[in-house]
Amino acid sequence: MKEAILTITPNPALDISGFVRKINVNEKTYVHGEKRSPGGSAINVARILHRLQVPVLASGFLGGSIGEEVQKLLELEGVQQQFIKTEASTRINVTIANKSDHRQTRFSFAGPEIKNTEIRELMKIVSKHRGAKTLVVGGSLPPHFQVQDLNRLIQRAQQQKMDVVVDCPGLILKEIRASGLLLIKPNLDEFRIMTGSRVTTVSQVLKKAGGLLQTASYICVSSVEEGASWK
Repeated sequence: MKEAILTITPNPALDISGFVRKINVNEKTYVHGEKRSPGGSAINVARILHRLQVPVLASGFLGGSIGEEVQKLLELEGVQQQFIKTEASTRINVTIANKSDHRQTRFSFAGPEIKNTEIRELMKIVSKHRGAKTLVVGGSLPPHFQVQDLNRLIQRAQQQKMDVVVDCPGLILKEIRASGLLLIKPNLDEFRIMTGSRVTTVSQVLKKAGGLLQTASYICVSSVEEGASWK
């Protein structure tokens, strides 16, 4: 394949955002400045890589009219894609910002029920694109797609000599059984969940991260008080 990087988003979303002047409790609140964009951690990786002219293919699960809209939005950006079509509809995520102080309220839905046949089709995507140098998996997992499925996906990619990057929530990262990952990217809260700690500073994070280096060659912890931390 020509794509240097394969990205897989198990639980994509149509991200809808806007702003309000004030949230009126128990009453209708009008939202202004509506924006609609394809969402999901690994999808966003693919979008940025494409803008940087890095060969990339976006994959994962998409279904229903919402999934079709996500595909069309990616097509408009020119992102190459090959998603597994699901019977259940792709989810919608909503972000509303208060115009006066820019504080956000985010609503993130669970996502569609994924069938075993659909999971098997996603596994085939990795085998089909064995020429990719790197696999990036990102975001949450939809119902019925378990961490063990993610582990099998990672294992298949590693068997094909792909470097693997994982950017998933902390509880998922904690359950990943693969070793030899290229990079994991938890934020500080996720890192605390992974390590069962209450670290707050870069020096504390660096000390704690040493125990994870058998899992990944690089660990990037974002949202630390003193800045992002690399190990």
